[in-house]
Amino acid sequence: MHYIGIDLAWTYAKESGVCIIDDNGRIVYCESKVFSDEMIAAVVEDYAQEGVIVGIDVPLIVNNDFFNNSLSIQAMSKQGFKNLEDRLDAFYTI
Repeated sequence: MHYIGIDLAWTYAKESGVCIIDDNGRIVYCESKVFSDEMIAAVVEDYAQEGVIVGIDVPLIVNNDFFNNSLSIQAMSKQGFKNLEDRLDAFYTI
């Protein structure tokens, strides 16, 4: 089992961070750089073979032409959250 933390940047020009720890609490991967979506997916896939829990810190509101957070909004909507207030309540109750 691995535990993966991903801190996404606000734009594709800024660094994102990915850190992975194993069952013993050892850091097995930790990098901060400009990642593409495909690069992040490849890192997760490499470590997901034995089971994985992923936590993602993603900006909820980004006001630029390069990024919008429609994917996470769609995912949260499928879980029954209709607006930002509902989503924030869900995060605070986890």
